[in-house]
Amino acid sequence: METRPNTHDELLRLLLAAEEMAGVGHWYLNIQTQQLHWSNEVFRIHGHEPDHYIPNVEQAIMAYHPADRNRISQAVEKGVENGQPWNEEARLIRTDGEIRDVLAKGEPHYEQGELVALFGVFQDITEQKEQRLYFEQLSRVVELTQEGIIITDIEGKVTWVNHGFEQISGYNLEEIKGKKPGPLLQGEDTDAMTQKYMSDMIASRRPFSTEVLNYHKNGSPYWLKLNIYPQYDSNGELQSFMAVETDITQSKLAQQQLEHQALILQKEIQRRESLEHELRQLAYSDGLTGLYNRRYFFQVFDAELSRCRRYHRDLSLILLDIDYFKRVNDAFGHDVGDQVLVDVAHCLKNIAREGDIVARVGGEEFAILAIETDLQAAAHLAERLRLGLCEQVKISGSEQNGGNVGIGNRVTASFGVTSLATHHSVPNCLNNSAKAYKRADEALYQSKQDGRNRVTLAPPLS
Repeated sequence: METRPNTHDELLRLLLAAEEMAGVGHWYLNIQTQQLHWSNEVFRIHGHEPDHYIPNVEQAIMAYHPADRNRISQAVEKGVENGQPWNEEARLIRTDGEIRDVLAKGEPHYEQGELVALFGVFQDITEQKEQRLYFEQLSRVVELTQEGIIITDIEGKVTWVNHGFEQISGYNLEEIKGKKPGPLLQGEDTDAMTQKYMSDMIASRRPFSTEVLNYHKNGSPYWLKLNIYPQYDSNGELQSFMAVETDITQSKLAQQQLEHQALILQKEIQRRESLEHELRQLAYSDGLTGLYNRRYFFQVFDAELSRCRRYHRDLSLILLDIDYFKRVNDAFGHDVGDQVLVDVAHCLKNIAREGDIVARVGGEEFAILAIETDLQAAAHLAERLRLGLCEQVKISGSEQNGGNVGIGNRVTASFGVTSLATHHSVPNCLNNSAKAYKRADEALYQSKQDGRNRVTLAPPLS
């Protein structure tokens, strides 16, 4: 039931408390007596203790920075003489010598047509002013740069562009806002493979860099070096995309002319583009198997764990380690061992469900992140993977001497499974990817201890 202050004093106390919470104080000057009243917040901003200091107008003016005193004094005088309110930003010198930026507002108060008092508010705006200055500087840099900058929502529709984009494309914000830039800027000669690559990378929410042919508002073609970055909030939720584009038309035309004149230069450009592509892939993929690498796997792991906790979904982790893999390398060589890793990766990818995250996280160790999957379903999936490896992956050359080294011609693996159950009905759940990985690894080790080629579930949390 709502309660209301029932006395004037209680109401005043609540108002003063609200002032302190907001960082805004008030003052009152009796024109006849020249008695100046400050609220507690005004005392605090000046650095005075309310019980040990009695303010007056002269000292209040002198507390301002010398360069600002005359302006504040004139504002007060105009308030008294002409009844003009004022709203001034100035520098205040506190009692400890610290200089703070303040906002001083005042207005006259009349009774029966006669000026009886001045009343106003007083606020420390140092942090706000510093932040405002920072963003003003940042805004100037963004606006003055020759690079084009575009921000879109998660659907790819433009929400903001800078002046550099307007100069490059010929389109201003009003013309392109709410539209997808691709269909507006690209044309029939824009490379279809580049368009598909951009669409795929945006759909996968990964940062990327590419070169693309666009068309100016007047129809003239121009080339861009385009870098696109997804922007996430602190919870890992996608908020927007930011694109930074550089007009490389002149250099692109020069490059094309030189390609007609020198085959060597053409090959070098192809090699450089291939290297850039490989570097982009290496940021997310394992070079041998094509699966996700360990670094990217744990990035996705943490993001999925955060999402599942938020929406009370299940999440499970499956680890597997190829049995006797060192013997394979020792007996048949690393080329055969590498082929085994590739075949295992292919088998895991084929059996895993759409949406599961499959990665190579170590030499012969693989991980599957089973999205929205409880422990029982994850155990079933792990058993299917185990049987699939036994049936589908064969060691090349093992028929001749595989038995001599204690291995057959089929590949087996030991599995460890743990659940990161996040549903509210599960009283004890894992909320940390490192802890979950350790529990799955311990279960995998138990599979090894119990004879290999088996699935072991991590025991319930105590």
